[in-house]
Amino acid sequence: MQILSIGNALLDQLVRTPDETLIRQFGLEKGGMTLIQTATVQKLQQAIQQYEVVAASGGSAANTAYGLARLGVGTGFIGSVGDDAMGRQFEADLRSYGVVPYLKKCTDETGHCLSVITPDAERTMGTYLGAAGLIDPEDLRPELFEACDSIYFEGYLISVTETVACMKDLARHFGKGIMMDLASYTVVEHYFEAFRQIIEEGCCSLLLANEDEARVYARKAGLDVTDEVWMGQLLETWGRQVETAVIKLGPRGSLVCHHGTVRRVDVFPAMNRVDTTGAGDLYAAGFIYGMSEGCAPEMCGYIGSIVSAHMIEHVGAKMPEKVWEQIRREIAEARADRQ
Repeated sequence: MQILSIGNALLDQLVRTPDETLIRQFGLEKGGMTLIQTATVQKLQQAIQQYEVVAASGGSAANTAYGLARLGVGTGFIGSVGDDAMGRQFEADLRSYGVVPYLKKCTDETGHCLSVITPDAERTMGTYLGAAGLIDPEDLRPELFEACDSIYFEGYLISVTETVACMKDLARHFGKGIMMDLASYTVVEHYFEAFRQIIEEGCCSLLLANEDEARVYARKAGLDVTDEVWMGQLLETWGRQVETAVIKLGPRGSLVCHHGTVRRVDVFPAMNRVDTTGAGDLYAAGFIYGMSEGCAPEMCGYIGSIVSAHMIEHVGAKMPEKVWEQIRREIAEARADRQ
C-alpha cells in the first residue's frame, strides 16, 4: 500500500437546483461546507424530494483515494461508518474502485453529505457527520502506518484533536510524511489555530488549498489579503514549513511551491463545467500520483489539473472507466511532451 487515506466516510447525495433557494432556505454557506444536525437532515430530505438525487460514496479523502486507485496507486482508507445499508454501500463502493477499506462499524447512522449544485456549477455542502466523526486513536492501526509510504489526511477531521495527535505521533514514529488538504474555507475559519499548529510543526510533506481556503488562512495569519501579493507571501511562509505547498486557482491554474521555489502551473481546459464536486479531491489524487511517479512538482500540478478538469465535466466525484482511460492517455502524452 502506497497511500493511507484518513477521512470522513460519507455517502454523497447530489442535487442540481435551478437557483440558490435551497441554500438560502437552510442557511448553507455558498461554496462551502456547513455541518447540519438530525432535525435539519429530516427537513432537507423532504425538500429535495422534488429533485433528482444521485447517491454515491464520498468524503474528501475517500474521493482522493478513489482517484489514486483509478490511476494505479495502491491505496487504503481509514474511516467510520454505521452498521447500516449506507455503510455497506460505502464499503462496497470502495472495494469496487480498488481501495482497501479499514472501516469501523458503529451504532450511529452512516454520515451523509448533501451537495447542492447550482447553475454556476458551484457545489454547496450540508454535512451530517453521524458515524463519520467517530474515528478514534484506536482506529489508527500502527501496522498500517508502518506499511504505507505516506499518509493523506483530509482537513475536515482537524477538529478530532486526539485522533489528529495520534496520527502525527504514528507518522513521526514510522517516518511517514503527512499530505493534507485544507478542506473548506469555512473549516479554516473555525479551526485556523489547529491547522497552523500542524503546519508549523513541520508534519506536512504536502499541503493543498484552494484560493478561498488560502485567503482565509492568510487573513487569519495577519496578512493583508486586499494586497495582490498576499499569495506570494503566504507561499513564502509555507515554503519554510512544508516540503511542497499548492494553491489551486481554478481556471487560472495553480501555484506550486517546492523547497521554497514557486512555479505557476497552467490549467488543463475543461470542455464543459458542470459540477465542481470533488474537483479539489481529484486534483490531489493527480498531484500525488505524479509524486509517486517521481515527476517534477510542476508536472504533478499539471496532472492534477488534467484529472480535475475531467471531474468538473461530470455530476459528482466519480467518472466512467472510459473517461479514466482518456485521462491516463492525456497524462502519458503530457509527460512525454515535457521530458
